Amino acid sequence: MTFSERALPYAQLGIPVFPLQPREKKPAYGLDWDAECTTDINKIDGWNAINPDYNCGLVAMPEGVFFLEFDQGSLEAEAQKLGIRVPDTRVHLSGKNGKHWVFLHNERSRQIGNRSAVANDEEWFSMRADTKYVVAPGSIHPETSKEYIILNDALPAKAPDWVLDFVETNTIKPAEPKDTVPVTDNFDFDDLMDFFGLTIRFTKDEVWQVCEVCPVAGHLHEQSTLTGFYWDGNSLGFNCFAASCPTNTEGKRGKMTIGEVIAYLNQKNGESYRGEIWSTEIDFDDPRFEIEEADIDVVDALSVSAQVSEAQNLATPEAKALAQPSPSTSEDPMDALLAEIAPPEPLPVPESVAIDDLANHEGLDFPDDCAMYGKLKEIALKHPRLQLGWFYPSLLAVASALNIEDADHNVRSNMYVANLGEVGFGKTVCADTAARAIFIPGSEMAIMEETPSSDRGLANMLGDEDTINRLLLSDEFRSVMQKCAIQGSALPQMICRLWSKDKAGVADKKGKQTCYAKLSILGNIACKDPSDFAKMFGSNTVSGMADRFLFGLSTTFVKYRPPQVKCEIFNNLKPVRIPNWLWDAKDEWADRNPESRRRLTEHALRIALVTAAVNGEREITKECFEAALRFMEWQERIREIYRPGLAETKEAEAYESVYSALWERLKKQISAGISPKGADEITHDKQKQCRLLHFAQIVNAKSYYRKYAGLIDRVKRSMAENGVIEEIREYEADDQGNEKKGKKTPFVSLRGRIK
Repeated sequence: MTFSERALPYAQLGIPVFPLQPREKKPAYGLDWDAECTTDINKIDGWNAINPDYNCGLVAMPEGVFFLEFDQGSLEAEAQKLGIRVPDTRVHLSGKNGKHWVFLHNERSRQIGNRSAVANDEEWFSMRADTKYVVAPGSIHPETSKEYIILNDALPAKAPDWVLDFVETNTIKPAEPKDTVPVTDNFDFDDLMDFFGLTIRFTKDEVWQVCEVCPVAGHLHEQSTLTGFYWDGNSLGFNCFAASCPTNTEGKRGKMTIGEVIAYLNQKNGESYRGEIWSTEIDFDDPRFEIEEADIDVVDALSVSAQVSEAQNLATPEAKALAQPSPSTSEDPMDALLAEIAPPEPLPVPESVAIDDLANHEGLDFPDDCAMYGKLKEIALKHPRLQLGWFYPSLLAVASALNIEDADHNVRSNMYVANLGEVGFGKTVCADTAARAIFIPGSEMAIMEETPSSDRGLANMLGDEDTINRLLLSDEFRSVMQKCAIQGSALPQMICRLWSKDKAGVADKKGKQTCYAKLSILGNIACKDPSDFAKMFGSNTVSGMADRFLFGLSTTFVKYRPPQVKCEIFNNLKPVRIPNWLWDAKDEWADRNPESRRRLTEHALRIALVTAAVNGEREITKECFEAALRFMEWQERIREIYRPGLAETKEAEAYESVYSALWERLKKQISAGISPKGADEITHDKQKQCRLLHFAQIVNAKSYYRKYAGLIDRVKRSMAENGVIEEIREYEADDQGNEKKGKKTPFVSLRGRIK
């Protein structure tokens, strides 16, 4: 049975579905299942095309169905106690003989929501009512290898009252928030939302009015699905679960009270809401209205105006009179806050952008004359003994762990950097100096130096409380790559996911675990040559990580001296605007070589964002973006040689290794203007001489004859037959004086690329 065959019958019933890993209960790798579950046939067929062996998940939604899942006991036993029959509805049997009852939602079931009950220290049953899933029939159980089956092939029916009574009697309703405040009988929630121009995306658990954007931040936080108002008809509250939201202080969720939120919205709106909100019996000394001192600009600016605006919203004239501000408590703090949040005026559009590298850099040497920018360039040049090919990429990785944001939230700032090179050449000094040169707030928590052993290990390191910026600093990142290459490891998928999202999850037999972090990585990889690199990024799974990494590279050995490091502190970094002209320039650069620059454009945007923010700029400038492009062209040259290996046989590995060695040598000869000994006897053209490659010397220098033995000759023949190389012959003259190719020489020329 294929994934489509498992999923389509339930999509046709209106039940959202999504793929689970084959023979697993865990969502497919990289899938944000609660956002991507669907009843769309085309999307289902698309997942099926990726892997027809996917198991299938069925999702409970408030306007659809809910599932009553029994791990112990049964609904039949409860019906027997009451002397009544079980409902005639759809029933599934799991691979461990547990039953899943499928019911249509009604008003009461939606109010009950997600519930669970425990008996004998294990789960007795659970009601999965809102954004919870079960495994669909046709799927395979991971432990028993048995198939989930249909016991009663009926349409879902509404749950009778006795079933809902049973659920409510044996479970406890989740506790309500403690920071809600009673409102007047005349309070109109919809009118309040309309006044402030706020749109409610959906209602969760009947009480959470989830906003389209966070009212304070002005955008929807990526890692939060509960950003909005608590409104149950009697009380009003507010909570935002995103740690990056200005409503939060000291890393605590929901620190900003409902009174402060409304005060802020009044001031931002330029006019106070005139409708009635608070009950006249409210005690404004209540902690729910208390405004504590905190090290955050939003709360400091609101500390006066929030209290004033709260009292102004009271229903009685007496309370309003008590709340009149004194001359010393004007709106100045709020005006300052709004000015701080307001975007800067755009800079003039540059007349031209250097899309092409005018200096025409070649080779793998770091182009330090044009690929660095601003404050990070200043820091890099303070350490002339360090190899810039490792040091500047390290500075980018560390700086990306700062609290840097794109003003429009289109580009992320976190980066992954891996320094490549042989042991003992100075990678560690460069990485350590970079980490010491830039102060990361909360360094004792933000910088992680442990090596994650699995996806769950990384999730535990990052935590599931709040999204904070994290820097994974690893001097032995090769060991991380080795763990990623283990068959079945989900660690590479989690690392890839966290490059583009702040949220990742683990779901296995130990349970489901979610982690939140804006993750940056700085790792050193001991790597002798391109073939060694290809082995580390040598499987289809791990090779996907290579696209997400920036690589530091240097072949220069520097004698170690303890560097004198001055730690730079970057306080109060402002959001950076990405101007419209930059998007066109980015596309123009990518179109010059679309095959290799697809992912590189995103890296260029991140580099420009980080370097502009550290430089104190509110908008990416022409010079900043040009430096980012030059850096990425260097990365492009590195990627031409250091390529992920997909070889599955020893001969294929030898083929890739020899090709990389030839390509590396060709680039070096062209860049340095040198040619191998004896090339002048083949041709007098200097440019052609630089393109001749002495096959045996290159392979010997890499010790490939010793490593691959007779495979090298087969590889050479295969390359010649496939047009990748051309074997060079001496030119001779026949009896008529016409040139003809004579005997073979040790030289070859590189004619093609391997894909």
